[in-house]
Amino acid sequence: MTSSPRLNLSFVMPAQAQKHVTVNEGLERLDAIVQACAVSRTTVQQPQDPQFGDSYILPDGASGPDWDGEPEGAFLTFTDAGWSASHTLTGLRVWVKDIPALWVFDGANWTPAGGPDLDALDRLGINAGADSVNRLVVKSDAELLTHDDVTPGSGDARKVINRAGPGNTASVVFQNNYSGRAEFGLIGDDDFALKTSPDGSAFSPSMILSAGRNKAEINHPLDVLGSPVMTADDKPLLVANLRSSSYDYIDNEVVQLDEAIDSHNGFDPVNSTYTIPHTGFYFVQIGMVTRSVSGDVSTVQVRLYKNLTVRQSVTARNTEINTTRLNDASLISFSQGDIVTIRAQINDPDGTVRFFSGTRITLFRVV
Repeated sequence: MTSSPRLNLSFVMPAQAQKHVTVNEGLERLDAIVQACAVSRTTVQQPQDPQFGDSYILPDGASGPDWDGEPEGAFLTFTDAGWSASHTLTGLRVWVKDIPALWVFDGANWTPAGGPDLDALDRLGINAGADSVNRLVVKSDAELLTHDDVTPGSGDARKVINRAGPGNTASVVFQNNYSGRAEFGLIGDDDFALKTSPDGSAFSPSMILSAGRNKAEINHPLDVLGSPVMTADDKPLLVANLRSSSYDYIDNEVVQLDEAIDSHNGFDPVNSTYTIPHTGFYFVQIGMVTRSVSGDVSTVQVRLYKNLTVRQSVTARNTEINTTRLNDASLISFSQGDIVTIRAQINDPDGTVRFFSGTRITLFRVV
């Protein structure tokens, strides 16, 4: 054996002449690769005035009087005898000044000593293992994404989740022990949605902000400062109009009405009564238009009654018999099941009154 197996350093042979030459060549090669340092691994053109001891890792296409013909990745050092190639054995580490970073030869290529090129990773796991589905995995009690104050950047910090198209999903999912409980984002369409799940499999929308319909949809009951916010189901609405303008009403007779709007189906057209569907405070407005009277009638009222006998504060009164429309309104407390009617009242028990079609009742729950 005439040379070492790993570094290919020539041995001094028995009775060899000029032993110092062999020893000095070996020392020069050791000087190049022990705690090795290269000026660059991207310099293509051979330097004209290299310093003694300068080393380079040759890139693809390197050229020059002494570099021509050298393979990509060769490790060359400038010595007193010119450019000398060191044996690039597997595991050789070289600090590259112009990057700067530590690079290692893996037997075929030079790669960053800390691992593969971070610009071309197919997956990354931090304190955990990544896989083909979860290509980035971070296992940590906290993660921080902050603005760039080093480059420096603009001061903004904008995070982007990009999907292929409207039928795909771009969302963030929150889990309990890897079982989903909430998700928000663009989930299968262009609307921004917030969905929740009790079991991780069935998700129901809690809120949808429409991209095309210009509205927000809340799909759960709301509480504001501890008080529930009413939904459409909680806000009954009744609008009922006078049935006939040719009917003569006597004193205290129920005004006959037909519903125009009855959101909760509480109106009874036979008896012209309305059954309150939910307990609460209701805004009530009564309108009256007097058409004509008979007898000694000088005062006409249309008054609201609760449960057929209890008079309420809403009264439309006309002391001068004419066709002027009068309105009165109030907030009234009702309990579920209360019966609401309006009655005609006149000051002559033997007289009658007729109303025009503007006579009506409007009622809706506000609290």
